[in-house]
Amino acid sequence: AVLGDPAHAALFGPGSLAEVPLSAVVDGTVVAGIVDRLLVTDARILVIDYKTGRQVPESAADVAPAYLRQMAAYREALGVIFPGRAVDAALLYTAGPTLIGLDAAVLAPHKPGLAATKANLPD
Repeated sequence: AVLGDPAHAALFGPGSLAEVPLSAVVDGTVVAGIVDRLLVTDARILVIDYKTGRQVPESAADVAPAYLRQMAAYREALGVIFPGRAVDAALLYTAGPTLIGLDAAVLAPHKPGLAATKANLPD
């Protein structure tokens, strides 16, 4: 259903990448992980992480804090890797399928909790 949903077509089209390893130093902290999906354009980067649980949050405000920390880390790392480009983040809950955008205001409070290792980030 996720692959066939026209609302998510760009996530799987040209310019998108799957299972992308990344690492960057963000404010003196090493951020490393593997992003599920990355859409790269000349002006914008979109990082997506899949969530396969049956519980789909109603909105970004209902997303688990651990996932917000994970996506804040990815967003900040990609900002270092792709300077000058906007970096957007979202979670794709496959049970919906539901794509929940995570804007800067939602992620900002979670940046101080950046983990230095993938072991501290949820899958």
